[in-house]
Amino acid sequence: MAVLRRLPQRGSRSADPDLRNENGQSPLTGAAFKGYADVVAALLESGANAAARDASGNSALDVAHAMGAVEAVARLVQLGGGKAA
Repeated sequence: MAVLRRLPQRGSRSADPDLRNENGQSPLTGAAFKGYADVVAALLESGANAAARDASGNSALDVAHAMGAVEAVARLVQLGGGKAA
């Protein structure tokens, strides 16, 4: 977690918390899928876009909800807003 807390804030020129893989998935989506609530929070606090959708049209909140990741859903709603699909 210490490493994630050192992610630069949005607008900085280094790490991009919204970088996508070939499926359009961001680190936030991956953390939501795995149910890593603390990582979800750190990414959101670093400026990750909670409303971004992957190539299938799913947001991180959609993914966390589908996986039953209750704590990740709570962090996404608390810090990122939105509703599960």
